[in-house]
Amino acid sequence: MRLRNTLKAFSGTISIQESEKNELNISWTNNDSFAQLEVNLTTYYFNIRYSENNITKELNF
Repeated sequence: MRLRNTLKAFSGTISIQESEKNELNISWTNNDSFAQLEVNLTTYYFNIRYSENNITKELNF
């Protein structure tokens, strides 16, 4: 929740990419800030990549 409330990308443009029927891929961009969510709905695996202060970070669950 903290990421959603503080990352500038979420105040920008949202884009939903075409993907396989069991996957979801959503990106948010705002100038040099971005966030990307990739979800596999079959395995419940998800990956979050985002930039914060020009440093890219990644979370996997």
